[in-house]
Amino acid sequence: MRILKILTMILMLSGCMRIDEVIDTGNQSSSSKEPEIQEEDITKKTLVCTSESEETITFDAKGDEITNMAQTFYMTFDSLGITEDMDASQMEQIINDSLSQTYSDIEGVSVSGTVEDNRVKVTVNIDYETADMDVLIEKGLLKEGEMENQYISLKETQNDYTDNGYACSLD
Repeated sequence: MRILKILTMILMLSGCMRIDEVIDTGNQSSSSKEPEIQEEDITKKTLVCTSESEETITFDAKGDEITNMAQTFYMTFDSLGITEDMDASQMEQIINDSLSQTYSDIEGVSVSGTVEDNRVKVTVNIDYETADMDVLIEKGLLKEGEMENQYISLKETQNDYTDNGYACSLD
């Protein structure tokens, strides 16, 4: 009985050989090489870009693929049509209600606004791993040209932001 189990295991293990190894055994030369396997770069990287207007955009990436973006920028009360006779909590409520109406239905996107130093700080977060790229394009949060290779390239993004006057640093 024990011999039968061992024979069964040997037969099962011999069936695991790659087909190309079986076919190519007659064609092997003494200088055969192992096939090269390119490993995907999954190194975590962070790109931080800032502008003169205090806008900060942080991109998290695995290799060259951006997975998340956090953008912070400031807006004046005048540009939003908010009067200074409202208290800060009323302003924040109005701002967040407006942002929620615009962005709440977009999966992977969160937006918030806070009142800081007589201006509004807006923070936008986009999780590209859960967001639908077509919806982001439709809502104007992503340019169609940024979808080359089905992901957003960290290197190309850094070049674009640098070309547009941002100071960028890669960690």
